[in-house]
Amino acid sequence: MRKLWRMEISNKIKKSINAKLSLWIVGSLIISVVFGMTLVQVFRTTHFLEVKHVDYDKDRNDTVVEVLNFINGLYKQENDKGEYIRKNIASFKESCHIHIVNKDGDVEYHSANDDAVHINIDGYIKDTTKAGDKFINILYPLSIDNNIHYFVLTKAVEGVPIYTHEISYVVAATLALILFIFLIYFGFRKKIKYIEYISSSIEEIAKGNLDYKLEIKGEDELSFVANQINLMEKSILNMIEKERQSERTQRELITNISHDLKTPLTIILGYLDIIRTKACKGKEEEEKYIEIAYEKALLLQKMVLKLFEFVNISHKEIILNKSDVNINKLLGQVITDHLAVADGKNISIEYKNPQSTITLSVDLDKICRVFNNLISNAIKYSEENEKITVTLGEDTAGAVISFRNKCRNINEEDLDKLFIRFYRGDKARNSSVEGSGIGLSIVKKIIELHNSHIWVEQHDDEIWFIIRLRG
Repeated sequence: MRKLWRMEISNKIKKSINAKLSLWIVGSLIISVVFGMTLVQVFRTTHFLEVKHVDYDKDRNDTVVEVLNFINGLYKQENDKGEYIRKNIASFKESCHIHIVNKDGDVEYHSANDDAVHINIDGYIKDTTKAGDKFINILYPLSIDNNIHYFVLTKAVEGVPIYTHEISYVVAATLALILFIFLIYFGFRKKIKYIEYISSSIEEIAKGNLDYKLEIKGEDELSFVANQINLMEKSILNMIEKERQSERTQRELITNISHDLKTPLTIILGYLDIIRTKACKGKEEEEKYIEIAYEKALLLQKMVLKLFEFVNISHKEIILNKSDVNINKLLGQVITDHLAVADGKNISIEYKNPQSTITLSVDLDKICRVFNNLISNAIKYSEENEKITVTLGEDTAGAVISFRNKCRNINEEDLDKLFIRFYRGDKARNSSVEGSGIGLSIVKKIIELHNSHIWVEQHDDEIWFIIRLRG
Protein backbone atom coordinates (compact mmCIF):
# COMPACT_ATOMS: atom_id res chain seq x y z
CA MET A 1 0.00 0.00 0.00
CA ARG A 2 2.80 2.41 0.92
CA LYS A 3 4.58 1.61 -2.36
CA LEU A 4 1.42 2.34 -4.35
CA TRP A 5 0.97 5.60 -2.45
CA ARG A 6 4.55 6.65 -3.28
CA MET A 7 4.03 5.74 -6.94
CA GLU A 8 0.82 7.81 -7.05
CA ILE A 9 2.55 10.84 -5.51
CA SER A 10 5.48 10.40 -7.92
CA ASN A 11 3.15 10.28 -10.93
CA LYS A 12 1.33 13.44 -9.76
CA ILE A 13 4.64 15.27 -9.43
CA LYS A 14 5.77 14.10 -12.89
CA LYS A 15 2.55 15.35 -14.47
CA SER A 16 2.46 18.70 -12.63
CA ILE A 17 5.02 21.34 -13.53
CA ASN A 18 3.85 23.39 -10.54
CA ALA A 19 4.55 20.56 -8.08
CA LYS A 20 7.83 19.73 -9.82
CA LEU A 21 9.17 23.29 -9.74
CA SER A 22 7.91 23.90 -6.20
CA LEU A 23 9.70 20.77 -5.03
CA TRP A 24 12.86 21.90 -6.82
CA ILE A 25 12.70 25.37 -5.21
CA VAL A 26 12.24 23.91 -1.71
CA GLY A 27 15.06 21.41 -2.28
CA SER A 28 17.37 24.14 -3.63
CA LEU A 29 16.59 26.36 -0.63
CA ILE A 30 17.38 23.56 1.83
CA ILE A 31 20.65 22.73 0.06
CA SER A 32 21.67 26.41 -0.03
CA VAL A 33 20.91 26.94 3.68
CA VAL A 34 22.85 23.82 4.68
CA PHE A 35 25.72 24.90 2.44
CA GLY A 36 25.79 28.39 4.01
CA MET A 37 25.72 27.03 7.57
CA THR A 38 28.52 24.58 6.74
CA LEU A 39 30.63 27.42 5.32
CA VAL A 40 30.14 29.48 8.48
CA GLN A 41 31.24 26.55 10.62
CA VAL A 42 34.31 25.97 8.45
CA PHE A 43 35.23 29.68 8.57
CA ARG A 44 34.91 29.73 12.38
CA THR A 45 36.98 26.57 12.77
CA THR A 46 39.77 27.72 10.44
CA HIS A 47 39.57 31.40 11.58
CA PHE A 48 39.14 32.28 7.91
CA LEU A 49 37.92 35.84 7.30
CA GLU A 50 38.04 36.64 11.04
CA VAL A 51 38.18 40.33 12.03
CA LYS A 52 40.27 41.19 15.12
CA HIS A 53 39.10 43.94 17.52
CA VAL A 54 40.85 45.12 20.75
CA ASP A 55 38.48 45.52 23.68
CA TYR A 56 39.62 48.00 26.38
CA ASP A 57 36.35 48.08 28.25
CA LYS A 58 36.91 44.86 30.16
CA ASP A 59 40.18 45.98 31.77
CA ARG A 60 38.73 49.44 32.44
CA ASN A 61 35.65 48.00 34.15
CA ASP A 62 37.73 45.54 36.16
CA THR A 63 39.91 48.40 37.37
CA VAL A 64 36.92 50.50 38.42
CA VAL A 65 35.48 47.54 40.33
CA GLU A 66 38.82 46.93 42.01
CA VAL A 67 39.00 50.62 43.07
CA LEU A 68 35.46 50.55 44.46
CA ASN A 69 36.20 47.39 46.42
CA PHE A 70 39.32 49.05 47.81
CA ILE A 71 37.37 52.14 48.90
CA ASN A 72 34.52 50.11 50.41
CA GLY A 73 37.05 48.11 52.37
CA LEU A 74 38.72 51.31 53.52
CA TYR A 75 35.49 52.69 54.93
CA LYS A 76 34.91 49.50 56.83
CA GLN A 77 38.23 49.90 58.65
CA GLU A 78 37.76 51.53 62.00
CA ASN A 79 41.37 51.48 63.13
CA ASP A 80 44.75 51.66 61.42
CA LYS A 81 43.49 52.66 58.00
CA GLY A 82 47.03 53.46 56.96
CA GLU A 83 48.07 49.85 57.26
CA TYR A 84 45.03 48.80 55.19
CA ILE A 85 45.98 51.33 52.51
CA ARG A 86 49.61 50.24 52.30
CA LYS A 87 48.70 46.56 52.19
CA ASN A 88 45.93 46.80 49.57
CA ILE A 89 47.69 49.29 47.29
CA ALA A 90 50.28 46.60 46.77
CA SER A 91 47.57 44.21 45.55
CA PHE A 92 46.81 46.38 42.47
CA LYS A 93 48.46 45.48 39.21
CA GLU A 94 51.88 46.88 38.50
CA SER A 95 50.44 48.87 35.60
CA CYS A 96 48.40 50.93 38.08
CA HIS A 97 49.97 54.11 39.42
CA ILE A 98 48.13 54.87 42.68
CA HIS A 99 48.41 57.88 44.96
CA ILE A 100 46.42 58.89 48.00
CA VAL A 101 46.88 62.60 48.56
CA ASN A 102 45.53 65.22 50.92
CA LYS A 103 43.52 68.19 49.77
CA ASP A 104 46.74 70.08 48.98
CA GLY A 105 47.98 67.36 46.66
CA ASP A 106 50.68 66.04 48.96
CA VAL A 107 51.19 62.29 48.51
CA GLU A 108 50.69 60.32 51.69
CA TYR A 109 50.52 56.83 50.18
CA HIS A 110 51.60 55.54 46.77
CA SER A 111 52.11 52.32 44.88
CA ALA A 112 55.53 50.73 44.70
CA ASN A 113 56.04 51.71 41.06
CA ASP A 114 55.66 55.45 41.70
CA ASP A 115 57.51 57.76 44.14
CA ALA A 116 55.84 61.12 43.42
CA VAL A 117 55.48 63.38 46.49
CA HIS A 118 52.95 65.84 45.10
CA ILE A 119 50.03 65.55 42.64
CA ASN A 120 48.29 68.44 40.92
CA ILE A 121 44.73 67.56 41.71
CA ASP A 122 43.38 70.18 39.35
CA GLY A 123 44.82 68.18 36.42
CA TYR A 124 42.52 65.27 37.09
CA ILE A 125 38.81 64.91 36.35
CA LYS A 126 36.73 62.29 37.99
CA ASP A 127 36.35 59.25 35.71
CA THR A 128 37.65 60.93 32.57
CA THR A 129 37.78 57.77 30.53
CA LYS A 130 35.56 56.91 27.56
CA ALA A 131 35.03 53.74 25.57
CA GLY A 132 38.02 53.20 23.34
CA ASP A 133 40.45 55.26 25.43
CA LYS A 134 43.71 53.48 26.11
CA PHE A 135 44.29 55.18 29.49
CA ILE A 136 42.17 55.44 32.60
CA ASN A 137 42.40 58.27 35.15
CA ILE A 138 40.38 57.98 38.35
CA LEU A 139 40.09 60.61 41.07
CA TYR A 140 37.88 59.68 44.01
CA PRO A 141 37.34 61.68 47.23
CA LEU A 142 38.04 59.92 50.54
CA SER A 143 37.59 60.71 54.21
CA ILE A 144 40.52 59.52 56.28
CA ASP A 145 40.57 60.41 59.95
CA ASN A 146 37.99 63.08 59.22
CA ASN A 147 40.31 64.73 56.71
CA ILE A 148 39.65 65.10 52.98
CA HIS A 149 41.87 62.94 50.81
CA TYR A 150 41.79 61.84 47.18
CA PHE A 151 42.35 58.44 45.62
CA VAL A 152 44.22 59.03 42.34
CA LEU A 153 44.82 56.21 39.82
CA THR A 154 46.48 56.34 36.43
CA LYS A 155 46.73 53.22 34.32
CA ALA A 156 47.41 52.16 30.74
CA VAL A 157 44.39 50.03 29.84
CA GLU A 158 45.22 46.55 28.60
CA GLY A 159 43.32 45.60 25.45
CA VAL A 160 41.75 42.14 25.02
CA PRO A 161 41.69 40.83 21.42
CA ILE A 162 38.17 39.86 20.22
CA TYR A 163 37.53 38.02 16.95
CA THR A 164 34.30 38.58 15.03
CA HIS A 165 32.90 36.74 11.97
CA GLU A 166 30.60 39.29 10.35
CA ILE A 167 32.47 39.09 7.04
CA SER A 168 32.39 35.29 7.06
CA TYR A 169 28.62 35.44 7.60
CA VAL A 170 28.22 37.83 4.66
CA VAL A 171 30.48 35.71 2.42
CA ALA A 172 28.71 32.47 3.39
CA ALA A 173 25.28 34.04 2.81
CA THR A 174 26.43 35.42 -0.56
CA LEU A 175 27.82 32.06 -1.69
CA ALA A 176 24.66 30.29 -0.49
CA LEU A 177 22.54 32.79 -2.46
CA ILE A 178 24.68 32.24 -5.56
CA LEU A 179 24.28 28.47 -5.14
CA PHE A 180 20.51 28.88 -4.77
CA ILE A 181 20.30 31.01 -7.93
CA PHE A 182 22.43 28.49 -9.81
CA LEU A 183 20.27 25.57 -8.67
CA ILE A 184 17.08 27.44 -9.64
CA TYR A 185 18.56 28.27 -13.05
CA PHE A 186 19.72 24.69 -13.55
CA GLY A 187 16.32 23.30 -12.56
CA PHE A 188 14.31 25.78 -14.64
CA ARG A 189 16.70 25.81 -17.61
CA LYS A 190 15.14 22.86 -19.44
CA LYS A 191 11.61 24.16 -18.89
CA ILE A 192 12.59 27.64 -20.06
CA LYS A 193 14.24 26.18 -23.18
CA TYR A 194 11.15 24.04 -23.81
CA ILE A 195 8.91 27.12 -23.49
CA GLU A 196 11.17 28.96 -25.95
CA TYR A 197 11.01 25.91 -28.25
CA ILE A 198 7.20 25.89 -28.10
CA SER A 199 7.12 29.64 -28.77
CA SER A 200 9.40 29.35 -31.81
CA SER A 201 7.37 26.36 -33.04
CA ILE A 202 4.15 28.40 -32.84
CA GLU A 203 5.85 31.14 -34.88
CA GLU A 204 6.88 28.54 -37.46
CA ILE A 205 3.33 27.18 -37.66
CA ALA A 206 1.95 30.73 -37.89
CA LYS A 207 4.10 31.22 -41.00
CA GLY A 208 2.07 28.46 -42.67
CA ASN A 209 4.29 25.43 -42.04
CA LEU A 210 1.50 23.09 -40.93
CA ASP A 211 3.72 20.02 -41.36
CA TYR A 212 5.84 21.15 -38.40
CA LYS A 213 5.44 18.81 -35.43
CA LEU A 214 6.38 19.67 -31.86
CA GLU A 215 8.50 17.23 -29.92
CA ILE A 216 6.75 15.98 -26.78
CA LYS A 217 9.00 15.99 -23.71
CA GLY A 218 7.75 14.71 -20.37
CA GLU A 219 4.21 14.39 -19.08
CA ASP A 220 3.56 17.78 -17.47
CA GLU A 221 1.47 20.79 -18.54
CA LEU A 222 4.05 21.98 -21.08
CA SER A 223 4.02 18.62 -22.88
CA PHE A 224 0.20 18.77 -22.76
CA VAL A 225 0.31 22.21 -24.43
CA ALA A 226 2.73 20.91 -27.08
CA ASN A 227 0.50 17.92 -27.74
CA GLN A 228 -2.58 20.16 -27.99
CA ILE A 229 -0.76 22.33 -30.53
CA ASN A 230 0.02 19.20 -32.58
CA LEU A 231 -3.63 18.15 -32.37
CA MET A 232 -4.78 21.64 -33.33
CA GLU A 233 -2.38 21.60 -36.27
CA LYS A 234 -3.70 18.20 -37.33
CA SER A 235 -7.26 19.50 -37.02
CA ILE A 236 -6.41 22.51 -39.20
CA LEU A 237 -4.83 20.21 -41.79
CA ASN A 238 -7.95 18.03 -41.76
CA MET A 239 -10.15 21.10 -42.19
CA ILE A 240 -8.01 22.28 -45.10
CA GLU A 241 -8.09 18.81 -46.65
CA LYS A 242 -11.87 18.64 -46.22
CA GLU A 243 -12.20 22.05 -47.83
CA ARG A 244 -10.02 20.93 -50.74
CA GLN A 245 -11.99 17.70 -50.98
CA SER A 246 -15.20 19.72 -50.99
CA GLU A 247 -13.84 21.86 -53.81
CA ARG A 248 -12.83 18.76 -55.77
CA THR A 249 -16.23 17.21 -55.11
CA GLN A 250 -17.98 20.34 -56.29
CA ARG A 251 -15.95 20.31 -59.50
CA GLU A 252 -16.71 16.61 -59.97
CA LEU A 253 -20.37 17.31 -59.21
CA ILE A 254 -20.59 19.95 -61.91
CA THR A 255 -18.80 17.66 -64.38
CA ASN A 256 -20.94 14.64 -63.51
CA ILE A 257 -24.20 16.59 -63.56
CA SER A 258 -23.28 17.98 -66.95
CA HIS A 259 -22.44 14.52 -68.26
CA ASP A 260 -25.43 12.71 -66.76
CA LEU A 261 -27.89 15.35 -67.89
CA LYS A 262 -26.25 15.77 -71.26
CA THR A 263 -26.75 12.16 -72.42
CA PRO A 264 -30.57 11.88 -72.08
CA LEU A 265 -31.01 15.51 -73.11
CA THR A 266 -28.99 14.93 -76.30
CA ILE A 267 -31.07 11.85 -77.10
CA ILE A 268 -34.32 13.75 -76.51
CA LEU A 269 -33.20 16.65 -78.69
CA GLY A 270 -32.04 14.24 -81.41
CA TYR A 271 -35.35 12.43 -81.65
CA LEU A 272 -37.35 15.65 -81.40
CA ASP A 273 -35.26 17.13 -84.21
CA ILE A 274 -36.02 14.10 -86.39
CA ILE A 275 -39.73 14.49 -85.65
CA ARG A 276 -39.57 18.29 -86.14
CA THR A 277 -37.90 17.97 -89.56
CA LYS A 278 -40.36 15.19 -90.51
CA ALA A 279 -37.45 12.88 -91.29
CA CYS A 280 -39.36 9.87 -89.98
CA LYS A 281 -40.14 7.16 -92.50
CA GLY A 282 -43.65 6.74 -91.27
CA LYS A 283 -46.14 7.16 -88.45
CA GLU A 284 -44.93 4.04 -86.68
CA GLU A 285 -41.32 5.22 -86.59
CA GLU A 286 -42.42 8.67 -85.40
CA GLU A 287 -44.37 7.16 -82.50
CA LYS A 288 -41.34 5.01 -81.65
CA TYR A 289 -39.10 8.08 -81.46
CA ILE A 290 -41.68 9.93 -79.37
CA GLU A 291 -41.78 6.99 -76.93
CA ILE A 292 -37.98 6.88 -76.65
CA ALA A 293 -37.81 10.64 -76.12
CA TYR A 294 -40.52 10.39 -73.47
CA GLU A 295 -38.66 7.62 -71.60
CA LYS A 296 -35.46 9.66 -71.64
CA ALA A 297 -37.39 12.70 -70.43
CA LEU A 298 -38.76 10.60 -67.54
CA LEU A 299 -35.20 9.46 -66.73
CA LEU A 300 -34.06 13.07 -66.83
CA GLN A 301 -36.93 14.08 -64.53
CA LYS A 302 -36.04 11.24 -62.14
CA MET A 303 -32.42 12.39 -61.99
CA VAL A 304 -33.42 16.00 -61.32
CA LEU A 305 -35.86 14.94 -58.59
CA LYS A 306 -33.17 12.81 -56.93
CA LEU A 307 -30.77 15.71 -57.11
CA PHE A 308 -33.30 17.99 -55.42
CA GLU A 309 -33.95 15.32 -52.81
CA PHE A 310 -30.24 14.99 -52.07
CA VAL A 311 -29.83 18.76 -51.77
CA ASN A 312 -32.78 18.92 -49.38
CA ILE A 313 -31.39 16.13 -47.20
CA SER A 314 -27.89 17.63 -47.25
CA HIS A 315 -28.72 21.25 -46.52
CA LYS A 316 -32.05 21.31 -44.70
CA GLU A 317 -32.84 20.27 -41.16
CA ILE A 318 -34.85 17.08 -41.66
CA ILE A 319 -37.24 16.07 -38.89
CA LEU A 320 -37.60 12.31 -38.70
CA ASN A 321 -41.08 10.90 -38.18
CA LYS A 322 -40.05 8.01 -35.96
CA SER A 323 -42.17 5.10 -34.86
CA ASP A 324 -41.57 1.56 -33.64
CA VAL A 325 -40.97 -0.59 -36.72
CA ASN A 326 -40.60 -4.37 -37.00
CA ILE A 327 -37.38 -4.51 -39.02
CA ASN A 328 -37.79 -8.25 -39.78
CA LYS A 329 -41.19 -7.68 -41.36
CA LEU A 330 -40.21 -4.47 -43.19
CA LEU A 331 -37.14 -6.04 -44.77
CA GLY A 332 -39.19 -9.10 -45.83
CA GLN A 333 -41.81 -6.88 -47.50
CA VAL A 334 -39.17 -4.90 -49.43
CA ILE A 335 -37.55 -8.13 -50.65
CA THR A 336 -40.96 -9.46 -51.76
CA ASP A 337 -41.59 -6.24 -53.72
CA HIS A 338 -38.39 -6.84 -55.74
CA LEU A 339 -38.83 -10.56 -56.44
CA ALA A 340 -40.51 -9.96 -59.79
CA VAL A 341 -37.64 -7.78 -61.06
CA ALA A 342 -35.10 -10.29 -59.74
CA ASP A 343 -36.89 -13.18 -61.44
CA GLY A 344 -36.65 -11.26 -64.72
CA LYS A 345 -32.83 -11.64 -64.52
CA ASN A 346 -33.10 -15.11 -62.99
CA ILE A 347 -31.61 -13.75 -59.74
CA SER A 348 -32.52 -15.33 -56.41
CA ILE A 349 -32.75 -13.39 -53.14
CA GLU A 350 -31.90 -15.21 -49.90
CA TYR A 351 -33.18 -13.60 -46.70
CA LYS A 352 -31.50 -14.70 -43.48
CA ASN A 353 -33.98 -13.62 -40.85
CA PRO A 354 -33.31 -14.24 -37.13
CA GLN A 355 -35.91 -15.99 -35.02
CA SER A 356 -36.15 -13.07 -32.60
CA THR A 357 -38.11 -9.97 -33.56
CA ILE A 358 -36.10 -6.75 -33.91
CA THR A 359 -38.11 -3.58 -33.30
CA LEU A 360 -36.47 -0.17 -33.67
CA SER A 361 -37.68 3.44 -33.47
CA VAL A 362 -37.01 4.74 -37.02
CA ASP A 363 -38.60 6.79 -39.79
CA LEU A 364 -40.49 4.08 -41.68
CA ASP A 365 -40.62 5.83 -45.07
CA LYS A 366 -36.95 6.77 -45.11
CA ILE A 367 -35.65 3.39 -43.90
CA CYS A 368 -37.90 1.70 -46.47
CA ARG A 369 -36.28 3.97 -49.08
CA VAL A 370 -32.83 2.79 -47.93
CA PHE A 371 -33.75 -0.90 -48.18
CA ASN A 372 -35.39 -0.39 -51.60
CA ASN A 373 -32.32 1.39 -52.97
CA LEU A 374 -29.81 -1.20 -51.74
CA ILE A 375 -31.81 -4.19 -53.02
CA SER A 376 -32.56 -2.40 -56.31
CA ASN A 377 -28.83 -1.69 -56.78
CA ALA A 378 -27.94 -5.29 -55.96
CA ILE A 379 -30.35 -6.53 -58.65
CA LYS A 380 -29.26 -3.86 -61.14
CA TYR A 381 -25.53 -4.59 -60.88
CA SER A 382 -25.71 -8.39 -60.50
CA GLU A 383 -25.18 -10.70 -63.42
CA GLU A 384 -27.93 -13.09 -64.46
CA ASN A 385 -28.31 -16.39 -62.59
CA GLU A 386 -26.62 -14.96 -59.46
CA LYS A 387 -27.79 -14.77 -55.85
CA ILE A 388 -28.33 -11.79 -53.54
CA THR A 389 -28.04 -12.42 -49.79
CA VAL A 390 -29.74 -10.17 -47.25
CA THR A 391 -28.84 -10.87 -43.61
CA LEU A 392 -30.49 -9.36 -40.53
CA GLY A 393 -28.76 -9.65 -37.19
CA GLU A 394 -29.13 -8.13 -33.73
CA ASP A 395 -26.52 -6.41 -31.56
CA THR A 396 -26.63 -4.62 -28.20
CA ALA A 397 -27.69 -1.25 -29.65
CA GLY A 398 -29.90 -2.20 -32.57
CA ALA A 399 -29.62 -4.20 -35.78
CA VAL A 400 -26.90 -5.11 -38.26
CA ILE A 401 -28.10 -5.57 -41.85
CA SER A 402 -25.94 -6.66 -44.78
CA PHE A 403 -26.69 -6.77 -48.53
CA ARG A 404 -24.24 -8.73 -50.64
CA ASN A 405 -24.05 -9.76 -54.26
CA LYS A 406 -21.45 -10.70 -56.84
CA CYS A 407 -20.08 -7.95 -59.04
CA ARG A 408 -16.99 -7.01 -61.00
CA ASN A 409 -13.92 -6.12 -58.94
CA ILE A 410 -13.77 -2.51 -57.76
CA ASN A 411 -10.55 -0.74 -56.81
CA GLU A 412 -10.14 0.12 -53.13
CA GLU A 413 -9.95 3.81 -54.06
CA ASP A 414 -13.20 3.59 -56.03
CA LEU A 415 -14.86 1.57 -53.26
CA ASP A 416 -14.60 4.53 -50.87
CA LYS A 417 -16.27 6.80 -53.44
CA LEU A 418 -19.46 4.79 -53.93
CA PHE A 419 -21.34 7.04 -51.50
CA ILE A 420 -20.27 10.19 -53.36
CA ARG A 421 -23.09 11.72 -55.39
CA PHE A 422 -23.09 10.94 -59.14
CA TYR A 423 -20.38 8.29 -58.66
CA ARG A 424 -21.20 4.90 -60.21
CA GLY A 425 -17.86 3.11 -60.07
CA ASP A 426 -17.44 3.63 -63.82
CA LYS A 427 -15.02 6.40 -64.68
CA ALA A 428 -15.76 6.13 -68.40
CA ARG A 429 -19.44 6.43 -67.50
CA ASN A 430 -20.40 4.30 -70.45
CA SER A 431 -21.99 1.50 -68.46
CA SER A 432 -25.04 -0.06 -69.96
CA VAL A 433 -26.65 0.01 -66.52
CA GLU A 434 -28.78 3.10 -66.10
CA GLY A 435 -28.55 5.07 -62.85
CA SER A 436 -28.10 8.55 -61.51
CA GLY A 437 -25.34 7.83 -59.00
CA ILE A 438 -27.27 9.81 -56.36
CA GLY A 439 -29.07 6.94 -54.62
CA LEU A 440 -26.25 5.76 -52.36
CA SER A 441 -25.42 9.29 -51.24
CA ILE A 442 -29.08 9.70 -50.21
CA VAL A 443 -28.95 6.33 -48.43
CA LYS A 444 -25.92 7.44 -46.44
CA LYS A 445 -27.56 10.73 -45.43
CA ILE A 446 -30.70 8.93 -44.21
CA ILE A 447 -28.64 6.46 -42.16
CA GLU A 448 -26.61 9.32 -40.64
CA LEU A 449 -29.85 11.13 -39.73
CA HIS A 450 -30.67 8.06 -37.62
CA ASN A 451 -27.27 8.36 -35.86
CA SER A 452 -26.32 5.11 -37.53
CA HIS A 453 -23.53 3.94 -39.81
CA ILE A 454 -23.25 2.39 -43.28
CA TRP A 455 -20.11 1.19 -45.01
CA VAL A 456 -19.05 -0.99 -47.94
CA GLU A 457 -16.65 -3.93 -48.06
CA GLN A 458 -15.37 -6.16 -50.85
CA HIS A 459 -14.69 -9.85 -50.29
CA ASP A 460 -13.27 -11.62 -53.34
CA ASP A 461 -15.91 -11.13 -56.05
CA GLU A 462 -18.67 -10.02 -53.67
CA ILE A 463 -19.56 -6.52 -52.56
CA TRP A 464 -21.14 -6.02 -49.12
CA PHE A 465 -23.17 -3.02 -47.96
CA ILE A 466 -23.46 -3.16 -44.16
CA ILE A 467 -25.73 -1.04 -41.96
CA ARG A 468 -25.48 -0.74 -38.18
CA LEU A 469 -28.92 0.69 -37.46
CA ARG A 470 -29.75 2.28 -34.12
CA GLY A 471 -33.19 3.01 -32.81
